[in-house]
Parts: sequence; C-alpha cells; structure tokens
Amino acid sequence: MNDFNKKVAASTSADHKNTKYIFIPLLIFLVVSSLSLSILSVWDLQWEDRISLETGSMLFIYGLIFFTASYEVSNHLFFYTNTGRKLIKKFGLSKGFVKEISNKNVSAIQALFCCITGLTSTCYSCTRDMLRTSHYISEAYAWFGAAYFLYDICSMYKVQVAVCEDERLAELTNGNAHNGATPLHSTRSLEGVNRGTTFWSSFIYFLRTNPVIVGHHVFVGGFGFLVITHLRGD
Repeated sequence: MNDFNKKVAASTSADHKNTKYIFIPLLIFLVVSSLSLSILSVWDLQWEDRISLETGSMLFIYGLIFFTASYEVSNHLFFYTNTGRKLIKKFGLSKGFVKEISNKNVSAIQALFCCITGLTSTCYSCTRDMLRTSHYISEAYAWFGAAYFLYDICSMYKVQVAVCEDERLAELTNGNAHNGATPLHSTRSLEGVNRGTTFWSSFIYFLRTNPVIVGHHVFVGGFGFLVITHLRGD
C-alpha cells in the first residue's frame, strides 16, 4: 500500500512539473509579443512626435506584461527544467535566492533598455539643438519603463516572502538555506512579511518596513515619468 502511495505521489509530482513546464512557451510568447506590440505601436511616429495618452497607456500595459512575464520565465526555467534544477542543486540555491536571481535578470534587461533609449535619444539630439529636440523614444520608454517600477515592488515582495520561508525552513532543519550567501535585498523584518493573515496585510507590512527602496521606485517611476512627459510637452 505504501509503495502504491509513493507511485501515485511521484506520478502526481511529475504531472505537476509537466504542467508547469507547459507554461514556459506561453510566458516566452507573452514576453516577445508584448515587446513587439510596444515597438509596433510607435513604429509609424515621426522622430519628434508626442506620445498620445492612449498609446502611452498601452505601452504601460505592455511593459507590465513584459517585465512580469520575464520574471516568471526566469523562475520557471530554474524550477521546472532539468538544467535549472541541476544549477539549483549544484550551487545549493534556495527558493528565495533563485527568485532574487530572476529579479536581477529583469533589472538587467530594464537597464539595457534604458541604455538603448539614452543612446538613441543622444545620437539623435547631438546633431541638432539639444535644448529643443527630443526623440519620441524617451517619452515612449517613460511610459513603458514606468511599469517596471510597479512590477519590481511586487517582485521584491515575492522575493522577500520566499527568503522568509527559507529562513523558517532553515530554523526547522538547523541548516543554512542560503549556502552561505546573503540575499541581495535587505532581510530586515523578514518574519514580519508574513505577519499578516492576508496577502494585502502582508504586502502593506512589506511596504512599511522597506520605505527607502519603495520610495525610490515610486519617485523614479512616478515623478521621473511626469518630468519626462512634461518636458517633451514644452
């Protein structure tokens, strides 16, 4: 009977992994399609055209889909592929640390996009009056990139929760869940992340105990976005 239960459990676990693996192509499709639609939405614009509210709103939505799906692609490749599981086993990575890596992967993508945007805008403006010319890509990415800061707050929360779970598991097993590595996000008040009985109470607690990084994201994503769109309107 015990052998039968083990076989059923193993079969269920395998089916669960296969189901999760199926999501990887879908997530990759979301990443590629959201980025492609973003490019197509501004493809016909002249270099110094303004971004309309409708187009900007769509760029924001595409950005939200792109960054969120990119994060999940990285997680799924680690957790639900043979190569990913081998890397986790080889380096002794915890669940929280893997999600931290995924978070940093998306941050690197966003930084690359910022560099491309800045380079394009500079190359266009340097041969003209830099005080009065502005390539539409700066405003377009302000809309698209603003979504990153909203996504990243939620992503950091998920990382923090995973780290908290790793810490709790480490205490139960008297082991080191991080293999000697310290998560890149602050682990202050880790236990408090799960203090709330609901997602929202836990999330609000995370916001209150991480005011610097949350404030940074709100300021850059909100105020910076408003400054760029306002300056291009002059």
